[in-house]
Amino acid sequence: AGVHAGSVRFLDYPDGSLSALGEAPFRSLVQRLAAGPHPDLVLRPSLSDTHPDHETVAEACRQAWPPGIPQATYQVWPAHSQPPGAKPFVLGRDQLVKQAALRLYKSQTGLITDDPDGFSMNRDLQRIFAGPVEWYGCGP
Repeated sequence: AGVHAGSVRFLDYPDGSLSALGEAPFRSLVQRLAAGPHPDLVLRPSLSDTHPDHETVAEACRQAWPPGIPQATYQVWPAHSQPPGAKPFVLGRDQLVKQAALRLYKSQTGLITDDPDGFSMNRDLQRIFAGPVEWYGCGP
């Protein structure tokens, strides 16, 4: 989506278990985020997102960077919800990029190989998440 592959950094935490990290591993996550380059803008889940992994990432991002770095928040769960104080961002042509990216993440679209009982998005949810408008709030 316009980000150079060399600028993407994966931290290799297991999907679905971030909320069970415990205090020391959580502190390590915050430190790893803070040790990287200081971003101009952080896009992160809202603290009001009800998915446990999203809540953990939101709190880690909030703690990792100083208040001077703006943090725009988005809400994934519950579906159809928006973070507090959300403003619309119309995707335009980027909607096609988002739809293509969503199809690449097979673990989210039904082709789960490591957990047959795991979550996947049906076509209706995929349409919701790849719609023409994104909603962003400013913290929490």
